[in-house]
Amino acid sequence: MSEPEPGPRGATTCTAPRSAGGYTCTLYESIGELDQAQWLAACDLAANPTLDPRFLKAVELSLAGYARFWYAIMHDASGTPAACACYCRYTVDGALFAPPRVQAWVRSIRKLIPSFFMLPILLCGVPISTGQKQGQIAIAPTADLEQLVPLLDDIARKLAKSTRCPLIAFKEFDAETAAALAGLTRRGYRRADSVVSYTLKADFASFDDFYEQRSKRTRANMRKVFSKFSEAGLTSRTLKGGEGVAELFTDEVHQLYQAVFDRAQVKFEWVPAAFFRELARQLPEESRFTFIERGSQVVGFCCALNSTVYHNMLYCGVDYDLNAEGDVYFNVIYRGVEHGLNQHPQYVKIGASADEFKQRMGCDSLQLYYYVRPLGLVTTLIFKAIARYLF
Repeated sequence: MSEPEPGPRGATTCTAPRSAGGYTCTLYESIGELDQAQWLAACDLAANPTLDPRFLKAVELSLAGYARFWYAIMHDASGTPAACACYCRYTVDGALFAPPRVQAWVRSIRKLIPSFFMLPILLCGVPISTGQKQGQIAIAPTADLEQLVPLLDDIARKLAKSTRCPLIAFKEFDAETAAALAGLTRRGYRRADSVVSYTLKADFASFDDFYEQRSKRTRANMRKVFSKFSEAGLTSRTLKGGEGVAELFTDEVHQLYQAVFDRAQVKFEWVPAAFFRELARQLPEESRFTFIERGSQVVGFCCALNSTVYHNMLYCGVDYDLNAEGDVYFNVIYRGVEHGLNQHPQYVKIGASADEFKQRMGCDSLQLYYYVRPLGLVTTLIFKAIARYLF
């Protein structure tokens, strides 16, 4: 994939039909047009920093060539912001969560037809895996979610039909939020399992304290990882985004992310180098980048988004040619966690995959869910016929 030139999309504002509960919605077609005061009134950025307009701007600018975005603010009858949500049009792998045999069959067909079963989809959320419990939806404590669900769906259907998306998905939620959104099932959605996310409760005084509280076996494994790190001549440093990361994050560094992406079992989204650069520019204090280096060469990295509640590790990159010698992947994770604990948040989110390793670290696993529904008679019939093979 070639990296697009970042640039803002033109924006207009429209109003969604009034819902049964008296809620209305203003829909913005660009983050640049968003009424940020109204948006922030409905959000708790400490609990979900991925709703920060600056983060959303980094996503919109860097993925402008691959996705289209909208931002919805719902108001109650008095005009008070009651909720906000992100929507986007994005193309995904239709077999993303299918069993391995189905994915293998799809891959074999794509050797002849590369776009086979790649589907444009209207997401309630952004095409970035954040592992947040509420996805990219924020609901004010006084809001009536039962009344808001039909409005959230009406907006999604309107956008899906206008952009010719055959599928709608709401992603990704923990069990509690998914249950609160259960009204979607009455509107034709199917609930399905997404990824398992891992979170470390940050009740440690320091990384040394974290190390001491691991099992004897885990401590021994950690010592081996750190020993290989030193013997391979590796060093690490963590920078805030504003400390020159946009310039340091070269195309060569992005190839380390590409290497991890190529090995991933679940490939929901691919992010260009522009995303990492924009993350550093838009959130110069809150974005954090841990680099593993050998001399002047970057051989591994992880990037994170920091808040008082979460230190959210988003993506990493690894030089697999050096991995066996220096345990680059494990050191990237450990050094990223070390920096996260040093910020003293309530939790350090460590993403999905590498289940056994993260469980040994003491992480809590969290099954995430999404809701999906087809649009149109033909798509609905096909969806019903193959749904049991896809989920």
